[in-house]
Amino acid sequence: MGILMLTISCQPPEVSEQIIDSSNKIEYKAGSSDYNRLIQKGNHKYTVSDYKIKSNKHSGRVLCPSGGIMRGSFPLVIIFHAYGKTYKSYLPLQEHLASKGIGSVSIEYLVDEHPNKTISEHLNYIYNNFNFNKNVAILGHSMGGAVAYLHTKYIKDFIGKPVKSLILAAPAHEYSIAGKYEGNAHSTPKNLVNKIENLLVIYGSLDVDTAVWGENPRNTPYFFYDMVGTEYNGANNFPKKDFVFIYGASHKVAGNHNHAKAYITAHLNMNLFNQGRYSKYFKRQQKLLPNYEVDIQHGGKIKKVVANFENNNKTKNTLGGAITYHNGLNQKVSLHDRRTEQEILHSYFPHYQRYLGIKWSKSTHRVRFHFPNQHKNVKNYDYLSFRVAQNFGGGNIENQSQDFYIRLKDNQGNYKSLRLSNYGVLPYPIEIFKENFQERALVKLNGMKTFIMPLNDFSGVNLRDLDYISFRFSRDGHERGSIAIDNIELIHKEASVILP
Repeated sequence: MGILMLTISCQPPEVSEQIIDSSNKIEYKAGSSDYNRLIQKGNHKYTVSDYKIKSNKHSGRVLCPSGGIMRGSFPLVIIFHAYGKTYKSYLPLQEHLASKGIGSVSIEYLVDEHPNKTISEHLNYIYNNFNFNKNVAILGHSMGGAVAYLHTKYIKDFIGKPVKSLILAAPAHEYSIAGKYEGNAHSTPKNLVNKIENLLVIYGSLDVDTAVWGENPRNTPYFFYDMVGTEYNGANNFPKKDFVFIYGASHKVAGNHNHAKAYITAHLNMNLFNQGRYSKYFKRQQKLLPNYEVDIQHGGKIKKVVANFENNNKTKNTLGGAITYHNGLNQKVSLHDRRTEQEILHSYFPHYQRYLGIKWSKSTHRVRFHFPNQHKNVKNYDYLSFRVAQNFGGGNIENQSQDFYIRLKDNQGNYKSLRLSNYGVLPYPIEIFKENFQERALVKLNGMKTFIMPLNDFSGVNLRDLDYISFRFSRDGHERGSIAIDNIELIHKEASVILP
């Protein structure tokens, strides 16, 4: 293989910097020290090298930190560019990562070329010429997100172990790409299982592009997140995963977007350097961005799935216990299946899996998820986790958050109820404009949000003999409403993550 290499001095080449939003002008308030630490450059010097592979004319740009005392000192992030961008488009992000001691390569690729050929030539060159170890992360932006996940298998095979982190910034999902690569037009991200250890998906509320050339919101980044989990792969056979939905962010969430940069850097620090302090911004959903609202979804690796509704049964949960509805509560299990085009409650629900739809109109309405005998002892778990979204209408008040109670009750009759709003805001769905080249249309989007409640907050309840988890719709001012709920789970503190 012939290589033409251009090595540039330790000072990066002069490149114009595009300001994507006005986040640099925000006056950061007290409490945002981690945010400032994450978006500011680190102390590492670095080299910038552009190269071209003669055999296929692909190019790439490598930024390698300096100062390592032995070969294999630095982790590597492999970047796949968006449609209409090039491998040169991500220099601000690469510079930022290199200053933090994280190397990167932004590679040129062709959609029509099989990823095994493309990535093997790039990685052979990179590992033969630079000081990187086999702690590898992958970042794909927009169309590069679809290409990135399809390359993951080949990257894992090359480095000999699962990828530490797969980060998809505003990823598109175009089935023709999957068909060209894998011979299957319905190839899905569920194939990431056992290839990656951690997934992060980032999406902005002002994104108008990720529905992919006119298709509807079910092609949004929610699709990637939903497809990597227990619904399709069985319990305890999936990576940890997080979804960050940033209000006010556009499709340009890679590059020099500070808010996305903060989450990307936190995720890489957590998974490449085992810096557990940053898990609180994902799993614990503490506020990282000082002046922006963010919705987080989180899926733990070690958990007990109480109900995910993939059995298509509204009266029996995943554990085998009963689901009971009280005082005439209206409910149904819903699914959107892309292959059969079976419709869900409404076309603007972006998720790709079954969920429980609930509509209430009385303060006495409630639903209970009962624990069978063999699963009543949950003492070894640390958190109750579930995903929920408001629906448009259905008794919900426009632009108002929704609230209800969550109750745990044991078989001795002890119980405690806690308000959802103590653990975050359940927002009303948003409306965004979606562009399809010549057309512009208003799209409604009600994406789910994860709520995580420490089981210790349910004081007085015997967690060794749990009877049920209940959702009670008796909150004053919220006596009517409609929600979609999914992934009711009990999760551990992962051993690799030290929570504050």
